[in-house]
Amino acid sequence: MIYPIRPDAHFTLHDAFATEDRVVNRWTWSGTMTGDALLGAAPTGQKLEFDAIDVRMVKDGQLYEHWDQFDWTRVFVQMGVEVLPAPFYAIAARPADR
Repeated sequence: MIYPIRPDAHFTLHDAFATEDRVVNRWTWSGTMTGDALLGAAPTGQKLEFDAIDVRMVKDGQLYEHWDQFDWTRVFVQMGVEVLPAPFYAIAARPADR
């Protein structure tokens, strides 16, 4: 995903740690929504801030898999979205492959 938050995108890393087979980061992204639509929601120049967690699996010394969790509810509330954009339903309706 290319984040449509420009030109003042800011990334704040809160936590980073690793185990033998995992690397985990907890972070916040903030900036002004001026780029492309985000999951079907058009930008309106509003300021956004959202939190995320990334978990990466390491196998044979290489990054092997990646999972992330974004605070989409917070993003859409900040954007003034009252009905979720259609692409969001398609993503949320897919079964999780765990």
